[in-house]
Amino acid sequence: MLAFVLIFKTMLLARILYIFRSQPISKIILFWVIFIQLLPLLYFTFSVKLLVFAALILAINILSFLLEIRADNVLKSRLTTIALAVPLLAAVAFTGPELTESELVARSFAFLRMNGKMGIYFAENWLAFNIMMTGFLLAVTEVNVLLRTIFNWLDFAPKKEAEQANWIIDKKAYNAGRIIGMLERALVFIFVLHGQFGAIGFILVAKGITRFKELEKRSFAEYVLIGTLMSALMALVLALITKTILQTI
Repeated sequence: MLAFVLIFKTMLLARILYIFRSQPISKIILFWVIFIQLLPLLYFTFSVKLLVFAALILAINILSFLLEIRADNVLKSRLTTIALAVPLLAAVAFTGPELTESELVARSFAFLRMNGKMGIYFAENWLAFNIMMTGFLLAVTEVNVLLRTIFNWLDFAPKKEAEQANWIIDKKAYNAGRIIGMLERALVFIFVLHGQFGAIGFILVAKGITRFKELEKRSFAEYVLIGTLMSALMALVLALITKTILQTI
């Protein structure tokens, strides 16, 4: 289980490199994404299973790169890639012999256990930490891709009003909106893990205040409301799933 969680978490972490890129990623970005995703393999001792993981990581990223170049919808390509990654990595991780920690990693964790309460907690809860971070990254970054794909598929953006008003998309404002959404889901995820469901309401109110003027337009208000509720709901569900998994290990 640790192999799957650790590698999948790092895969999600590396995908942050192109979260603000609506265009296909470059070869340089692809190189760094693959480099970061291969790093957790150093955690384990060398084996055939480890080589299979490395081959899978390379294949998934090259496929993602080719899909982004050739496909009309970059978001759909990225969503397809992560959807394929989960069963492929899980199939390798949960079949055959377990991967063992490398000697260097084993010594590092032994050192942590000898150096204070924080070190002991981190060493003893390494799997739990990686599970929590996996759920967190899914909620914060991957939900963003899913929401944008759904909205594009439904063609839900208030385009008519935008065209009539001759709106010009401000790239900084657009990216700021993404960051707000990511922070919103991060807070929802953290609050749910700690059982603070009531605090979620304050996040939604705070977001509504920032959009108060724009909410006078009905279509835009509906767009923001649906997006906010879907975003919060997905983060909430992922937090509950993560919490359930953490309680079972």
